[in-house]
Amino acid sequence: MVDELYVEAGKRIRKLRKSLGYSEEELSATVGITRKFLYEVETGKSGFSADKLFKIARALGVGCDYILMGVVKSDIEKEISETEKLLEIHYSALRQKMEKLRGIMQKESD
Repeated sequence: MVDELYVEAGKRIRKLRKSLGYSEEELSATVGITRKFLYEVETGKSGFSADKLFKIARALGVGCDYILMGVVKSDIEKEISETEKLLEIHYSALRQKMEKLRGIMQKESD
């Protein structure tokens, strides 16, 4: 049974390798693995250890998160930033509502 994670990761590795102009031989030599093993990783026929993943990612100039999930840190940071903005908007709206309610309560107690 082929694990879909390895298949997708392998596709990303192959795409990156080719876009950078590396041959299988060049990348495998840089990483310290056999060309056959790299081929098996790229085709999803073989899994890889965390150590090999790190070495491949470093050789290709990306983070492990990109190889595993197809996202780069900047995508994650952008999402966090957008979420923080939404939280600020909601917090501000809640604060205004609470101030209104306090004003109403103050008028009723006077």
